[in-house]
Amino acid sequence: MAAIDLSASEDENGNPMTVETEALWNWKKNIDLGIEKVKSKVNDMKNSIPNRVEKFNKENAPLDGSKHKTDDKKEGGITFINCQSEIGDLVILNDYMDTSRNKDREDGDKGLVKSLLDADLIKRYNGTRFLNELKVGENDKVYWEIDDYTKQSGNYVEKVCSIKI
Repeated sequence: MAAIDLSASEDENGNPMTVETEALWNWKKNIDLGIEKVKSKVNDMKNSIPNRVEKFNKENAPLDGSKHKTDDKKEGGITFINCQSEIGDLVILNDYMDTSRNKDREDGDKGLVKSLLDADLIKRYNGTRFLNELKVGENDKVYWEIDDYTKQSGNYVEKVCSIKI
């Protein structure tokens, strides 16, 4: 149910997760492991995104990576934009996203406009990241390079966002 691939899973402390046979057959245990995995990925984001922005800022002063202007990215039925996340555990990262686009998310077609942070969490669940690196484009435009494809699973975010409920 939680699509747990324990070969690529870590607990909140970064330790490899192991599984008993019960977790393969017990849906409650499977969901518990899925929740642990999401928490681990959120904690990774809380550390890595500020670190990558800080590194970018040191290497590219006076540009500020937290003031990036990343283009919208449509994945399946969801458009991910440079706005703040509504996911409670990701709120701490909202300082790295543009507040002016929050209204665009709220006015989205039936809530199908989400933060780029949300897409990053989806892809991290699959073992990599969506927000790859901060880059400098024309006219000193700072943006996140999007990595939406992996050789192993194709475009995982697109697949997840295309699921019809």
